[in-house]
Amino acid sequence: MENNGNYGGQPQYDNQMYNPNPAPAQGSSDNSVLYGVLAYLPLLWLIGLLCKPESETPFVKNHVNNGILIDIVSLGLGIILGIFALIFALMHAGFIITILSWLIFIGMFVLRIVGIINAAQKTNFELPLIGGKIVLVK
Repeated sequence: MENNGNYGGQPQYDNQMYNPNPAPAQGSSDNSVLYGVLAYLPLLWLIGLLCKPESETPFVKNHVNNGILIDIVSLGLGIILGIFALIFALMHAGFIITILSWLIFIGMFVLRIVGIINAAQKTNFELPLIGGKIVLVK
């Protein structure tokens, strides 16, 4: 059995040093990643939208677009739930709206966390249902 310099089952790296800090993906600098992460925090997508030159990269545009969409959907659903809360309160069934609003809040929170994770990993992310269909930032 030939050893080929592989001691103890360690993998061979062909004289290449392990780099714990790999270079950023093409088109995403460290600032781009920061702007991508900030895009998922309410209204902080404005920073990524206004800061040049990072705001012109497809990576930042994708995450800023997602942040804007999440904020718009959250605001719209909040208004709709507020109207229904008034109606259901008159019928003494406000608990239904309370449960529904918590489920929507948790869903929006999960979308924000998944977006932040994808931005931190320097990958683009499309929102379910509306991600590729609605583009606000071109």
